[in-house]
Amino acid sequence: MKKLLVLLLICGFITACEEKKNDETNLAVSEQTETVDLQQTPEVLFFTKNMCPYCNHAAAYLSTQYPDVSVSFIDIETSDGWERFLETVDALQLNTQRLGTPLIVVGQQYILGWSPDEEKKLDDLLKSFLK
Repeated sequence: MKKLLVLLLICGFITACEEKKNDETNLAVSEQTETVDLQQTPEVLFFTKNMCPYCNHAAAYLSTQYPDVSVSFIDIETSDGWERFLETVDALQLNTQRLGTPLIVVGQQYILGWSPDEEKKLDDLLKSFLK
């Protein structure tokens, strides 16, 4: 029984050390992350999440209507994607109580959500952006 207890303590210690190492690695990565400068963004930022039907519809529309436009798809369910999402929300000064996906950012303009009305908004945004 003592051997089992010692083994469990050792495993717990190793796990704690690994988590600390991972936290330090994540901290180093996040410290290197630059803030989002939407003035300098030469592409469309498309914040999405898995299993979002609206994201799928919007992505399909973008790829069929604007195949030559550079789009960066950012999955907000990853830690890096979530961090970038929050930075972009902050840069756009969006109401954090009403966030969701898809969030499509073109320069300083954005579309939140997806419906036929948003298709027209995206067309207008991309036409001015592509000039």
